Amino acid sequence: MINIFKSSSSILFLFLNGKLEDVLTPYRIIIDFEQQTITVKKRNWYLIGSKIDIYAFRFIRHIQIEEHIFGADIQISIMGGSANVACLTKRNAEEIKRLLMLYNQERKGGFIIS
Repeated sequence: MINIFKSSSSILFLFLNGKLEDVLTPYRIIIDFEQQTITVKKRNWYLIGSKIDIYAFRFIRHIQIEEHIFGADIQISIMGGSANVACLTKRNAEEIKRLLMLYNQERKGGFIIS
């Protein structure tokens, strides 16, 4: 199994889905299986700083993938909030779901996704 999985919003898919406000500030998601964290990064609209949200695996409650004609959005529901990443490729969204479910099945000491 890979240790770190990285993906980001496709600028073309953001444009084609009408999310023009996000074209210059695409989302990035990093899943670190060693530290058991999910990191969602997004540049601020004025392009100077960025917003970074870090979530622990043990708080994941639900994974939802919403497919569009071009790309897919993924929402990972976490206790107290949710991590949203818009306009990933459909393959990357499915890969994120598959990796989190596979990691959940390999854990013997408990569960992640309830």
